[in-house]
Amino acid sequence: MNTLLDAAVRCFAGNLRHCLQALALFAAGTCLVHAGTTRITATYDLDLNVDSPSRLLMQPDVKSVLIGAGFGILNGNVHVGVVEETLTFTDNKFDIRSVGKPAEIVAKVFKNATIVRQSDGNISAGRFFTARYMERRGESYEKTAVIDTRGKKVHFYDGQNLVADSPLPGGVTDNLSFPYAFLGRKMPAAPIHAVATDGRTMRPMTFDVSEEMLVIGKQNYPAVKLRRRKIESDDAGIELWFLRGSNFPLRVRVEMSQKYGVIVDQTLRGAPAVL
Repeated sequence: MNTLLDAAVRCFAGNLRHCLQALALFAAGTCLVHAGTTRITATYDLDLNVDSPSRLLMQPDVKSVLIGAGFGILNGNVHVGVVEETLTFTDNKFDIRSVGKPAEIVAKVFKNATIVRQSDGNISAGRFFTARYMERRGESYEKTAVIDTRGKKVHFYDGQNLVADSPLPGGVTDNLSFPYAFLGRKMPAAPIHAVATDGRTMRPMTFDVSEEMLVIGKQNYPAVKLRRRKIESDDAGIELWFLRGSNFPLRVRVEMSQKYGVIVDQTLRGAPAVL
């Protein structure tokens, strides 16, 4: 049995700390998890599959940038960057930070293309509850959602300016923490319902659950797959793959073909590091 499968076997469903211990054994060969703070870092490759170049060029902002940079029509699979994600856990708190850095070819075309996301919140009975989510693209203002449990509202900010309030739905999550929300928990077999924020709005989503083997490079991984049900024609297709047992996210695929003619693919590069 390889080390990845061995780690999965060691992960006891329903116990986040045991799950982190399994990842520690997988990543470093020794258990570094203790009663204090645990930190995990993971690196993902970010690829863009352009399945409809003409649709992509229908977007005026994209077309002007590509032509101005002397680019021809993008087509096929293009490596566009690397995403570094750091998860910090205590017994009842979580903090997740994600930094997406563009590949050299993208950095030459799009200035300040770095994407920073931050999610923090509480852990109760092994579940994640978002308290604040922030997203910043390049030099634009931060888009932030703050969960107000007392007032039962979600406050949305553009930079420092409050721009909207929404009623607080039950079980609200966010785009960054949702892929990690099943660590140490038993993955439900029934459809999963969630309301996720991107710092601008909230979107209800339903995912169907299945199992399959996922191939990354030359390695096969037993995986649990979540696939979003499309309700509206312009809903983005979302698929997530998790390592069966530990439920650590291996791959996230977002299909934006309806508007942009592209598919964004984020795939785990190697074993996560536990610090």
